[in-house]
Amino acid sequence: MPTIRAQAAGPVPPEKVVAVLTDFSAARLERWPNLRGRFELHELGEGWADVTEGSTVLGRAVRERGRYAWDDTHVRLTIDTSDIRTPGSAWDYRIVPDGHGGCRIDFALEHHPKGPLGWALAGILPLGGRRFFGKSLDGLLRSLS
Repeated sequence: MPTIRAQAAGPVPPEKVVAVLTDFSAARLERWPNLRGRFELHELGEGWADVTEGSTVLGRAVRERGRYAWDDTHVRLTIDTSDIRTPGSAWDYRIVPDGHGGCRIDFALEHHPKGPLGWALAGILPLGGRRFFGKSLDGLLRSLS
């Protein structure tokens, strides 16, 4: 099944990117408006969090529950349950320092589809996913610089 990759680079320190990706406070809903109130933190530990997040995909509300794990340069959400993906699907962010105080984000979405909407998305992601996620990452970096 498709793995969608995207990249973005900017003058933002890696630790700032990791901090935003792993901020599970109420500020998460402000930073990621696509969650639209569909966010629940179940448990938070040192370098990990168990969360349920949701968004709108192809006009339909979807939810995913999974475990975030992170260190200084890597954030990964591994899906446990989802409306559109099988367990083990993952959102992966590798934050690579550029040697000048900024960073590059290497993103991969490992999409293993589940259900009709998941399979429809599997057909669409290879066509526009790289551009969509690249723009999203560029926007994130612009908002942090």
